[in-house]
Amino acid sequence: MRAGALVWIVVATSACGRHLFDPLPDGADGTGDDAPQFDAASCGHTFCDDFDRPGPAGAGWDTTEVLAGGTFALTSATSVSAPTSFQAALTAVGDGAFLLKQLPLATTKVTVSLAFSYASAMPGTAEIDLVRLRWDTLRPGCASFGYFLVRDGTMPFNLQETYNGGGCGDAAANVNHYFTDLDNTGFHTVTMEITFGGVGVAHVRLVLDGIPSDFVPPNAIDPSTLTLRIGGFAARNISADWDLRYDDVLVDVN
Repeated sequence: MRAGALVWIVVATSACGRHLFDPLPDGADGTGDDAPQFDAASCGHTFCDDFDRPGPAGAGWDTTEVLAGGTFALTSATSVSAPTSFQAALTAVGDGAFLLKQLPLATTKVTVSLAFSYASAMPGTAEIDLVRLRWDTLRPGCASFGYFLVRDGTMPFNLQETYNGGGCGDAAANVNHYFTDLDNTGFHTVTMEITFGGVGVAHVRLVLDGIPSDFVPPNAIDPSTLTLRIGGFAARNISADWDLRYDDVLVDVN
């Protein structure tokens, strides 16, 4: 994704009450087995959602964001934890569909975990932002700072350290960490763990399908409240429809 574009996703293989989620009692949110399982007091984390509910898709999130022709819904077609997952659909450049969650002040670490998949009949060189985690408090001269999960235009899955503006730190441009091609390969699990601190102290770990990769960011990572977006934004080169699925989202802020 190019600097300045709108948008960023991480590991759990199942829902609240399943792997990496603390058990939730039935009806923890007051409406029985199909209740939205995003109550932090019940799931034991800052935020979680397994999307196993009748809807609406954005229940429990702060807001939804739709750009151009993007759409979203809960779907039973495929999921990691039955019966449903969250689906975002994109058909053209500029389409976007996100769920937004405002996270509290993070001073030491933020961890985002989830299951995800993306598919298209003609993937080509399309670039899709999947998950966007943005810092709300920025240094002077820094227009945007965050960590995105991206289907890169060169095809691999990509963890992108995203900067816009000369005041963000030592990095002059986005820093990309490429993994493997995940087009049309079903669900995968990812965890993104960002530890705050100065240059040389800050640390980023991404765990993809159980395999960890560690990175030393070029910039310091400062305390801030955070905005999480999960869904999709079609940044460039969209030649066919894209189907994006998410399940079992878990977030911890420390």
